[in-house]
Amino acid sequence: MPTARVPNFLPSMSGFHFPNSFNAPGISDLVTQALPFFGNIGLGTPGNGLCGGFVFSAIDFFNAQPRVLMLPNMAIPNAPSSNPANPGDPLFNYLFERLLDTFVLGQVGVKTLLWLALPTHDTSLSGFLAPHGLAWLMVNEEWPLIQADLDSGMLSPLGLVGDNVSACHQVLAHGYDLDGQGNLTIYCYDPNEPSQDGAATLSLNISQSYHTIPITSANISNVASDPPFRGIFHSAYSNIHAAGILVGPLGIGQVPPSAQALQPLAPGWSAWDSPFSLLLFEGGLTIQDPASYANAPISVPYPPLTLNPASSVSVCSWGPNRMDLFIQDQIGFADHLSWQAGMVGLDQLQQSVVSCPCSVSWGNGRVDAFAVLNGLDYSLVHMWFDGGQLQTSESLGRPLGNWDTVPIPLDGSDNSAIRISMSTGLFFATPPCVCTWAPGRLDVFAFANRAFQPTSTVPTVDANLVHLTFDSNWQPWRAVPLPGGITVDEGSGPVATSWGEGRIDLFFMDTSGNLRHCAYTARAGSSSSWSAWDNLGAPPAGFNKVQPCVVSWGTGRLDVFIRGSDQNLYHQWYDASSGPTAWADAWENLGCPAGGLQGTPTACSWSQGRLDIFARGNDVDVDSNPVPALWHLWFDGTWHRWESLGAVIQSDPVAISWGNNQIDVFAPGGNIFTLGSQDFVPWHVSFQG
Repeated sequence: MPTARVPNFLPSMSGFHFPNSFNAPGISDLVTQALPFFGNIGLGTPGNGLCGGFVFSAIDFFNAQPRVLMLPNMAIPNAPSSNPANPGDPLFNYLFERLLDTFVLGQVGVKTLLWLALPTHDTSLSGFLAPHGLAWLMVNEEWPLIQADLDSGMLSPLGLVGDNVSACHQVLAHGYDLDGQGNLTIYCYDPNEPSQDGAATLSLNISQSYHTIPITSANISNVASDPPFRGIFHSAYSNIHAAGILVGPLGIGQVPPSAQALQPLAPGWSAWDSPFSLLLFEGGLTIQDPASYANAPISVPYPPLTLNPASSVSVCSWGPNRMDLFIQDQIGFADHLSWQAGMVGLDQLQQSVVSCPCSVSWGNGRVDAFAVLNGLDYSLVHMWFDGGQLQTSESLGRPLGNWDTVPIPLDGSDNSAIRISMSTGLFFATPPCVCTWAPGRLDVFAFANRAFQPTSTVPTVDANLVHLTFDSNWQPWRAVPLPGGITVDEGSGPVATSWGEGRIDLFFMDTSGNLRHCAYTARAGSSSSWSAWDNLGAPPAGFNKVQPCVVSWGTGRLDVFIRGSDQNLYHQWYDASSGPTAWADAWENLGCPAGGLQGTPTACSWSQGRLDIFARGNDVDVDSNPVPALWHLWFDGTWHRWESLGAVIQSDPVAISWGNNQIDVFAPGGNIFTLGSQDFVPWHVSFQG
């Protein structure tokens, strides 16, 4: 008896553990869909079921499981087990959106209406002057598609057709038995009967296709209690894409092949996950009354979202349980990913940029991000969220040019296009950096060159350090005087931070390999000024041409970390309470993991006296080959030993703390959701002490 079965963890692992039943108001007057030949039709009430949403969502969860990369003790993702109540609940919205996807992208809407109009069996005119009946279509067109899914180890979504619309249903096939006489049994997950693991079946004989084929169902709910289903058809599952819908959390477990990563992480650390696994493609439906539908998605189709391999990641937070992540995606656009109390949302910011935006928050609901525009006038683009809502992006001109402090809205208007085309000024040689010391205050810094260098965005000998300020209003671009006779290292951009109101500390690496520092102090009632530049020198081994990492745990405190040429991590600190000799006497060597550090480290602090540093290092795989991994070093009064947090990361990590004993780290790595590809996504690991 030929048999094909998907591994039997579908209903128990990927299916939902609650029935397809809701006490919710109707939505037929709220959402409609235009179908060819049928016009606008209402999509019913969720109280009668979201069966298609359950089916597509179960496939989403099934596909998120890293089956090819199974490792010991891996955490397999389970579908949520609690029943959402009404529209507005994130999980309900997720199921509802996937239901709509089945109607549009899965073609269930059109196919159901067509099949309801067809006879169950062929007639003498079928195939010539009349269409084939459902039996012929099932045997010759639908079953081969279903079988191909199951034979390849995939799940197969099914539409079931009864005598009328209310007697139609959607289920999910996860295996089949077929004998030599054409007796076929299809094993299903039925959203209406979630506890029937392996017992929900559809049975029929497919040896002949010209007459009625009775379909017997077991443990599958016929929602209208009508006679047996007349037909079974294959639905076209739509892959998960990104377009701005809020969905619930999904963890994918530890995925790296690192030997250390196979072991449990240190106490307090989570398993690795990827927030981009949560993003869905919205089916293009018309929301007639958005105010009545909580968390209404945007209707902007978008390709699968992955990182530009050369891009870094930027993250900031405006409060507890809130993070805002920015990337440059694989087609060069800026994207924003928000995480709030387990909810994820995506905004494709419609701006083509030359690198990952930098970001900062000055208060609740406020996020500001900056990047250099690509392909327009290479000006500074400002993208921001106020009250948690995305605002219209604007151009802030090029440094030391003709920008008149009035932002240019990037809205496509003729006036904006004219102003952009007339832009003058220096050209950015490094990505911008930004800091804030109080609500309503932003300070942006970058190096800029006089000549445009499209293939080599590095500072030239005559590079200018430029500064743009927002203090309730935008101020003109200004140059920050550099120390006499000093030139900027080609691998270094400026790094800015603030430890409190009226204070900015600025760093860059010069061509002699020394770290330079100056401070800006804004004094109430008197002029503000920049200090003289400090030469913080370098350790005996010297520095690699990488950025410094700077963090502050409180007023008057700075900690600086840089990777040395010997691949060790070096530390310098500033303590204002020490008086005139506030900077430490020498660079402190903090060592490195086996194989040495790579790239630029990142650091964060959740309280005074606490420092956490993260950097790329090497683990070894099961064949003793080096693989890149995330390493962690921390200080809580004394320095602890380096520890590996596993994962295969491709670029520098970023870390943030939004509360006491809380750390979140993001690092670009391979995308296991498109196995075998060269796509990259931000991977995430968190600590809760």
